[in-house]
Amino acid sequence: MVDPTDVTAAIDHRAFSALLSKYRGAQGGFLKYIVDMDAHVAKALGYFNRFIAPRGQDAPLHILDIGSGGGQFALVCKHFGHDIICLDQPHLFYDAMTEMLEIPKVHGSIEPGRGVPNVGYDFDYITAFNIKFDRKDGEFWPVGAWKLLLADLAQLLKRDG
Repeated sequence: MVDPTDVTAAIDHRAFSALLSKYRGAQGGFLKYIVDMDAHVAKALGYFNRFIAPRGQDAPLHILDIGSGGGQFALVCKHFGHDIICLDQPHLFYDAMTEMLEIPKVHGSIEPGRGVPNVGYDFDYITAFNIKFDRKDGEFWPVGAWKLLLADLAQLLKRDG
């Protein structure tokens, strides 16, 4: 079993501390959710072990992670040798985090009735943990909007994805 500190050992902790200092207080106080990297990676490991690991480790999987935030789930996938691309809205700190972690990121948003931004690959998995794009002003998307999104996402999956 992998410990979160095994994954976070790859992080340049000086660079991470510098990012925290640089962006402290920026964009709505989000830093309180990211400071404990080991806790976030532990949660991401749980998702990985539940949804990705059962598929096996024979070849690197190609994964699209929607709503990636600071890239903790992507970092876990990268730790296990998988190729991952993050898709999320522009965000100063989160963009700096994924850049520091050397994880590719595409800027875009998921909105009802609009197609998924083109990321240029076919994927084995598409993940979206702890997302918030599916609600506006406290109202969740209607079922029809989800059906359109899921049909669009299905076009990004490999035949056996």
